Amino acid sequence: MGLHFVEGTVCVNTGGIVYIESYRHRIVFHMTDGIYHIYKPLGEIEDMLSTDDFIRIHKSYIIGLRYVRAVSGYRLTLEDGTVLPVPKGRYKEVKSRIVRQTARTISCI
Repeated sequence: MGLHFVEGTVCVNTGGIVYIESYRHRIVFHMTDGIYHIYKPLGEIEDMLSTDDFIRIHKSYIIGLRYVRAVSGYRLTLEDGTVLPVPKGRYKEVKSRIVRQTARTISCI
């Protein structure tokens, strides 16, 4: 997917998206190869992503399910050590999706 970031146009491999955050009216893509900024609504970015590989865990965060290390106590820890909040209202759904993703990944090995 090609996006026009502040840093320039980048062809984004969605598999490299660790997480996306909304911060002060801009979207920050945290990717395996760097950080990129764009001015778009988070909902618009969410609509571009596969629901099999991504989940919106918070009004400000979308995460790549493949990069989740743990979810516990309303906190989600990513492989790079980043800890993100999971609101109480979304916790059950987020945890369920991560368990399903883990089972799907294990069955593919």
